[in-house]
Amino acid sequence: MELPTRVLSLFCTGTTLVLTVLMLLTFRRERRITRMAPLLSLLVSILILPILILISGARLNPIVAIPVLLVGLIFGVLRGMSLKMTQQDGEVVGQHSLLFLALWGFSLVLSQLLNAAGLALLAAVGLIPVFLATGTQVGQYTTVFLRRLRIHPSAARG
Repeated sequence: MELPTRVLSLFCTGTTLVLTVLMLLTFRRERRITRMAPLLSLLVSILILPILILISGARLNPIVAIPVLLVGLIFGVLRGMSLKMTQQDGEVVGQHSLLFLALWGFSLVLSQLLNAAGLALLAAVGLIPVFLATGTQVGQYTTVFLRRLRIHPSAARG
């Protein structure tokens, strides 16, 4: 990997780390959960994985990737089911898991650092936590989206 590419990779890794810390600071409080917010988070989670694979050029064998993704989905569904949603002032609110958000951000930073090392094997290994975190995000936000759809506006006002 050439020096300019490595410097750009490290800059992007630092940016990911800073953005993760900022998200951790803003996600501490309960937040309103609209009907479409979990869907948007789900779509972003799904898009990040192929973008990261495309940019890094790293590949993970499907024999490893699919089970890791499925384990993440199971964790995500459990996490989505455990999210406490309450009604306050006619709105549905919930509090996101800071630990999960930190782990998700850490998995992205770890993947970027391993990719910056310039070794194909390390870059592929760096995708394992990203696949796990992506599966967890997809499972969680799909579950939250489906749960939120069941809450009718009239129920939220009452």
